[in-house]
Amino acid sequence: MGIFDFFKLFIKNPKEVGAIAPSSKFLARAMADQALGPIVVEIGAGTGALTKGLVTKFDTRSLYIIEIEQSLCDQLLMLFPGHHIIKGDATKLSSVLPSELIGKVDTIVSGIPLLNLKEKDRKAIIDACFATLKKDGFIIQFTYSPLCPIPLKKWGVYGKRVEYVIKNTPPAFVWKFSRVPL
Repeated sequence: MGIFDFFKLFIKNPKEVGAIAPSSKFLARAMADQALGPIVVEIGAGTGALTKGLVTKFDTRSLYIIEIEQSLCDQLLMLFPGHHIIKGDATKLSSVLPSELIGKVDTIVSGIPLLNLKEKDRKAIIDACFATLKKDGFIIQFTYSPLCPIPLKKWGVYGKRVEYVIKNTPPAFVWKFSRVPL
């Protein structure tokens, strides 16, 4: 998918796409560097920009890639043959992922534009993530705002900004969230 095709997706549905250009390899690397395995789930994989960083670090057995849009799933299947590409909704992770993974996921990497969503939708995604993670598992999320994309105290979540990636359009902040202190 070229930059023009990506921009057309953004114009068609800015709340779901959330950016005017795909994430850079620098952001992909920053997100992958924060992720720990062995079991990693990516939600909101989109065009696979972040996935490219994850596949260099995690093998096909330990990486699960989730995307809600069918046309993007089809593209991901072509780009990453042999990987677990699953069409599904991030708010329903427990039913989207294989049941033997529930409560055993180490890291969830999110490309979902949380700040474009209503608070109830953001909470549904975060709750679904924590329902699938190990007790000490965590979520890696990027945003274009320096402000935290979720209300930490209100939701009982610990969080910290762990990276700032200037070589991205626009520059991005990488956050790490957990139910236990970081």
